[in-house]
Amino acid sequence: MNSIHKLCIGLCLFLAYPAQAFSLISLSKVDLSYKHYFDGSRNLVINHVPGKTLDKELILGIDFGLIDNTFYWRNNISAYTDEDNYVHDGQFRAISWAFSLGAALTRQIEIEYAHFSQHLMDTKWTSTSFPVQDSVGIRFIIYKSQQ
Repeated sequence: MNSIHKLCIGLCLFLAYPAQAFSLISLSKVDLSYKHYFDGSRNLVINHVPGKTLDKELILGIDFGLIDNTFYWRNNISAYTDEDNYVHDGQFRAISWAFSLGAALTRQIEIEYAHFSQHLMDTKWTSTSFPVQDSVGIRFIIYKSQQ
């Protein structure tokens, strides 16, 4: 085994070491959510497609702690289905990515950069504008369990 292989194995072990030791990146949560929207619900992208309305959403949430949990990176990746009054095909028509990257300044104050973007996966409607939102913010934590 050459030194490159040893370095790669050592790096993998370092990154995967249990949370009580220093870690560069640690997976803190993965969740999957499903939503069925009521009639009349609106979506900025889907409702611009003629005859389509928002129907369902599937959300994958993945959260990481970075550099021994000094920073956090929270992600939500969503896929949206549509429906119309005639076909009811339920095609996945739009996707979005929302994430926040932040750090705790104190136990009660966090600062974060956040991004949200949504995209239509249908080349027929390319003239539709896509929402994109980037921001920097501060969070004041009123109460946090010590669990």
